[in-house]
Amino acid sequence: MPLPNQDTLDPRLAVIVGEIMATLPAQPPEPPTAAPKPGQSRAEWEADVAASRSAHDAPAEVVAHLLAPRAPAVASVIDHDIDVDGGQIAARVYSPKGTGPFPAIVFYHGGAWWLAGGETGFGLTDGFCRIYCAETGSVVVNVDYRLAPEHPYPGQLEDSYAGLVWTVEHASELNVDPANVSVMGQSSGGNQAAAVCLLARDRGGPTIRAQALHAPGLDLTLTSPSIAEDPATLEGLRQVRLLYAREDQFTDGYVSPLLADDLSGLPPAIIITGEHDFIRDDGRRYAARLTEAGVEVRAFEYPMLHGVALPETTEQMLADLVAALREVQAATPRAKAVT
Repeated sequence: MPLPNQDTLDPRLAVIVGEIMATLPAQPPEPPTAAPKPGQSRAEWEADVAASRSAHDAPAEVVAHLLAPRAPAVASVIDHDIDVDGGQIAARVYSPKGTGPFPAIVFYHGGAWWLAGGETGFGLTDGFCRIYCAETGSVVVNVDYRLAPEHPYPGQLEDSYAGLVWTVEHASELNVDPANVSVMGQSSGGNQAAAVCLLARDRGGPTIRAQALHAPGLDLTLTSPSIAEDPATLEGLRQVRLLYAREDQFTDGYVSPLLADDLSGLPPAIIITGEHDFIRDDGRRYAARLTEAGVEVRAFEYPMLHGVALPETTEQMLADLVAALREVQAATPRAKAVT
């Protein structure tokens, strides 16, 4: 985790960062290779990936425990299976108290496209999903899309899109209003949420009420100026992005939504960025491009790093995000443009 300039960082936040750094290994484990090495079987490679993933997930769980938000009660939490091309994925569905039908939020976890899946991911995001469920009165569908490098682009994105389609198709079962479904994602999950909006528009798929992007990574060419502020982080991202997509795919709009040729006709956006976040310019640039394309944008920035903030900052951020999402959910959606 890069530490910003001490002159601009709240000393209390610097203490939290120091506590987190003390829990992390001095030498971070190497990420896996994007494909089996010469002479390595698929099974051997998958075992190496699983071991590397476990080693990287462990510190994330420690950090999440230190920063865990309050977790309000909800009416129910039920796991479902979603059929996808080549298999099944899981979704953990949080339902609010009340009678419904409710709005829905299809949620995509972060993890640099290759981490925080399965029970680990569900645990890391449980508090956030409960907050969004209880405080927006929405059914939250936490989609456990398959991870890279075993399932790189476009497979992972297709899983994410399948989670949206499944939510709409099972609206009656989930007690959801199919005309009021939003998407939300954190970090690489924000990338998935933004790309799902593009797919839904281009395929004539489900109408999405809002896209809520929390510290999103939206440009795999890594050209946002803020990324260059920390050379070590930049080098790490150069390696990790190859687990998700090939170099010749980085400029594809579904891989890097910030670089999509056409951003018109997308749902209203709520974009959260951190003043000290190394990918903050992805969110800033996306907000500007969406606005230029005529898309309604609500942009918020807070004195936080990537996923690390003072408790009061996190509380304010969540309150603002919930309020903005409720506002968009309650608004009359714009009619789809006729082409």
